[in-house]
Amino acid sequence: MSNVLRIDVGEEKTKVVYIDNGSKMFSFVSPIGYRVLRAERFSHSSANTWFSYIIWCLHSISYIDRIPTVWHLLCKENALWFSHIIENYHYTQFYTGGKKIHVILQKADSKYERHQKILSQFKI
Repeated sequence: MSNVLRIDVGEEKTKVVYIDNGSKMFSFVSPIGYRVLRAERFSHSSANTWFSYIIWCLHSISYIDRIPTVWHLLCKENALWFSHIIENYHYTQFYTGGKKIHVILQKADSKYERHQKILSQFKI
């Protein structure tokens, strides 16, 4: 098995869970969800605020293990906006052993794997 980062963007908050070999090792709930992002009209500032919580989670995870190389992003709307934020960040402060990070978009209401799409693959 492998390690996975699951990011679930909800109306009121964003849940971040790190799973390693089937065990939940880390979880955090960010106060930034769709309501805040809509109020700020998905601005650059709101992107920085939302992603700063994700980076904080990655730093916390890096103290116990390498950062996950597979991310599951669950969101009901604005998937391209989220993927753009994730793709344009340089993860140079984290060690991944040269592995690529895979971001997998999953619709928040979808229960079927056939609806999954790999949005991006980029090398650290």
